[in-house]
Amino acid sequence: MKKQSVNNTLWFLLGFLVFFNFYIVMIPIAKPPRVTDIIGCLFIVLMFLRLNTIMKMKFHIFDFLYLVAMSLWLLKDIIITGPGSLIITFRWIMAFMVGLVIARLPPQSTCRYKVLVGMIFGAAANIVVIILQICGYFDSMVALGFGSKDSWYANIGSSIRYAGLFEYPNALALVTSISLPLSLGLVQEFRKPFWVVIAGFCITALGCGLTYTRAPFIVSCLLMLIWLLNGQKKQTIRKVLVVCAIMSIVLLFGMPGGEDRWSDTAYMENNKDDRLASNMDGLGLLINNSFGLGALFKDQVSFAVHNAYLQLGLMAGIPFLGFTMIQIFRAIQKSISLKRSELWVALTLALNFFFEEHLTNPTIVILLMWIIFAPKSLVDHEIGTLDKSKTIGMPPVR
Repeated sequence: MKKQSVNNTLWFLLGFLVFFNFYIVMIPIAKPPRVTDIIGCLFIVLMFLRLNTIMKMKFHIFDFLYLVAMSLWLLKDIIITGPGSLIITFRWIMAFMVGLVIARLPPQSTCRYKVLVGMIFGAAANIVVIILQICGYFDSMVALGFGSKDSWYANIGSSIRYAGLFEYPNALALVTSISLPLSLGLVQEFRKPFWVVIAGFCITALGCGLTYTRAPFIVSCLLMLIWLLNGQKKQTIRKVLVVCAIMSIVLLFGMPGGEDRWSDTAYMENNKDDRLASNMDGLGLLINNSFGLGALFKDQVSFAVHNAYLQLGLMAGIPFLGFTMIQIFRAIQKSISLKRSELWVALTLALNFFFEEHLTNPTIVILLMWIIFAPKSLVDHEIGTLDKSKTIGMPPVR
């Protein structure tokens, strides 16, 4: 019993630390590692200690092709770019290890549940960090590893957009907004009460509000609409009550980031034009460099592409981008009927990737790796469910 309790705590900590991804400042180097870098290294050690178990893991052909494509990209980057790309290369490998472990957790298991709950608590802990930064403790937070020295700032009126544990505010907003799809997954997959969705939405709204970020909030509202329209009729009343409660919260506290972010039409029009122009410039650059410019492509261009798909294409090339988009689509397709958390997380990432460059954020890359390697687990779950239904003479569990 005690061993089981320890295991549950460790799984909870895994989920928590993936989201509360602080720097290990005790290591005296210019770019200290994040806690997920250490976790990834531990998983690599465990992989070699249990090599027989790893060798028995089954991979879909797309998983194998993706691994080959990622390996070729990272190897090319090291050869061409040199030591400068080692940090990004190392973090993608660590993200692969952590994401693969999460993707292979047994469906509806206690360990999977603990990881998902830990992620939500990790998202909430990010809110505490940014509140402390806003209250004037930014330097103290950075000294403790709860903030980046390279944080990017922007002013909204007289307010400063702080970035929490990450290097730019939009990254924090996306990380906290993942709490909503996770809460939707807990309700559908683990039959948790509907108030969990309200909690997830509050974390999302706080994260977007404190960072003055709009895109993740809009995507979250779209997810809520999909969730409301999907499912059994007997759940509709409870879903409507949840949505009404959320609308009441928004009406009471206002839109995240303040009304000016949503009502200043001149600013919004300029912002839209700038983003569209940068998207088109990035697309033209990608067409002319179909095999990518490397992980450090930002050093070769003078603009932000404001799109994670273009970012990945410019980093790794169109073939790797194609594999990634196929895997995201497969995860969404396979998880629709199974009502797994991967559906909501994949939709959140897929939509938010249209609005910002998120793939230098190790937490987001870990979530992407989870989604990319989820389809094989989802297929195994579906086959197992069908086999079980044949055995006990009942229809598949949905």
